[in-house]
Amino acid sequence: MKLREYLSPTQISKWKENQEMYYMKYLSDVKLPREKQTLPMSVGSAFDAYIKSDLYHRLVGKGDPKYSFEGLFDLQVEEHNRDFARKAGKICYDQYVSTGALADLLIEMQGSLGEPKFEIEVRGTISHGGREVVLLGKPDVFFINKQGGHVALDFKVNGYCSKSPVSPMKGYLRLHPGCLRHKDCVPSERFGFKLNVNHKLEDLNADWAAQLSTYAWLCGCDIGTDWVAAIDQIACAPPKKNDFVQDSPNIRVAQHRLLVTPQFQFQFFSDACDLWDITRSDHVFRHMSREDSLARCQVLDMMVEDMVKNGNIMDQLRGE
Repeated sequence: MKLREYLSPTQISKWKENQEMYYMKYLSDVKLPREKQTLPMSVGSAFDAYIKSDLYHRLVGKGDPKYSFEGLFDLQVEEHNRDFARKAGKICYDQYVSTGALADLLIEMQGSLGEPKFEIEVRGTISHGGREVVLLGKPDVFFINKQGGHVALDFKVNGYCSKSPVSPMKGYLRLHPGCLRHKDCVPSERFGFKLNVNHKLEDLNADWAAQLSTYAWLCGCDIGTDWVAAIDQIACAPPKKNDFVQDSPNIRVAQHRLLVTPQFQFQFFSDACDLWDITRSDHVFRHMSREDSLARCQVLDMMVEDMVKNGNIMDQLRGE
């Protein structure tokens, strides 16, 4: 069985969804082919390169090539997607700027204490209450505003390549164009920030809450403390001709500003520690005896080996 060097929020979510699929993908000794980046993933990565290089230039201004557009783009977008992603990411970025979403973000970041962090990848040991886990995250932006509020910001691009429109997650503080507010949003000021206090992020999207919790902890926030969970969501609807090269999708930008409860943070940390302990033992499936678990792992190893030989490993691991 492979020894995990770290866990990510995605891995923890996959374990909760299907333990056997998790074992086959992450723990089996049979080496899997690297999964290629999909077109939708590449659009999000390209937009990330455009917006992160812009923010870095505006707010930090140092000539670090790591944060140049080309440096970020080449690192994050796989070669087979680059022609498409360069155009699609620019469309999303231009809409983000033209609707006023970037201006809103810059106002929120104005007067930040110290330099904002634009980390590409952060790995660290998170400890609490005598337990620990090594986590890895890829936060888009982390900053401390002038009121001392810690902010973990993530950009999401949803639906660019979809044939059906993606609706923004409810509860948004602002929806561009138009700077509209969701009907269920109750704005209140915390840490010098306007937040929607009618919802907590985990009630709207638990995976996003787990992801941003990981980023916040890795950037120095203590588990269970209050920090701002910020999501800028690029929600796309397909163009009329459904031609993603020639025509641009209809794009809206939903800006979410929420808290994540201490209870959710502690439970997610506990779940992460449980999985960390499991991956560092030879008893994976705890609902079985150790002997039965080892036997099941051997069966799953053979299944993975067979799928690799047949060339359809990724489809089967996705359940397709």
